[in-house]
Amino acid sequence: MKKHGIRRVGYEEYNWKVVNRNIDDFKNNLESELPSVDLMNDQVDKITTNFEMIDLLIINGLYSIKIKTADLKVFIDLTYKDTFEEQKATGKEPLDEFRLKVLQREHEVIQTLKTEADFYVDFDLDNDLFHY
Repeated sequence: MKKHGIRRVGYEEYNWKVVNRNIDDFKNNLESELPSVDLMNDQVDKITTNFEMIDLLIINGLYSIKIKTADLKVFIDLTYKDTFEEQKATGKEPLDEFRLKVLQREHEVIQTLKTEADFYVDFDLDNDLFHY
């Protein structure tokens, strides 16, 4: 990501062709190959699954609200500082100055997508409360 610059951060970085193919495979009860990002080595692994016995597909991701065929789009509102603190607690990714800038840019981009949500959740991390 560093080589492309901070302005390249956004929903364009998703491979929407693959996402939509996985959704189509789910709707048609087919076997599908899904990408899985390994955060330890920044490698994209592949998981194969058969959707034949799956009744519900939940796509969890920062820009998943952009999926045009979604039946329900949920927006969970967190600040980039909240996300940074959560990531610091889990230790999933290296947290440095560049990562903080990425989180800030992601927050800016996702805020422009807020109006596309069918359901909005404001999660208060200080009180562990959801506000609908």
